[in-house]
Amino acid sequence: MSVLVLGLIVIAGIFFLSGNNNLINPDLDMNQNPTDAVGGAPPNQVSPTPTDQLGTQIIPLRSVSGSGVSQNGTAILTEEDGRVRVVLTLNQAEGLANQPAHIHVGSCPGVGQIAYPLNNVVDGQSETILNTTLARLQEQLPLAINVHKSESELDVYTSCGELSL
Repeated sequence: MSVLVLGLIVIAGIFFLSGNNNLINPDLDMNQNPTDAVGGAPPNQVSPTPTDQLGTQIIPLRSVSGSGVSQNGTAILTEEDGRVRVVLTLNQAEGLANQPAHIHVGSCPGVGQIAYPLNNVVDGQSETILNTTLARLQEQLPLAINVHKSESELDVYTSCGELSL
């Protein structure tokens, strides 16, 4: 009799370990994408950062070769109340005090027309509120944030970063 009970326990254990654990969690659909089932990315995959859930994007700004200036930094885009706050932080390069910055149509380094003007970078900092959303910016891709050397040298770009919303 005990051999029979032990056999049934072993068979039940094999049944549960064989992948039929939807009996444990009846809401789990075994055909469901693992991302949906556990709320994250499957192993070895990077989870996307949807703008409607996250609300913040960090864009690396890299020095543009040929500018004669090494100026790296970040742009942080945060959606707040249906508007986007853009905060630029750049290492302060020698002799640069007041640098124009914009979100341009296109990709780095050959950006196109200005899509959104940003407040000038002063002492390595700039903050601008845009009357748009991250979702709207995403619809307009490709876009890039571009920092110019100065008002008098708008054709010289010191930093650029592509929006990847």
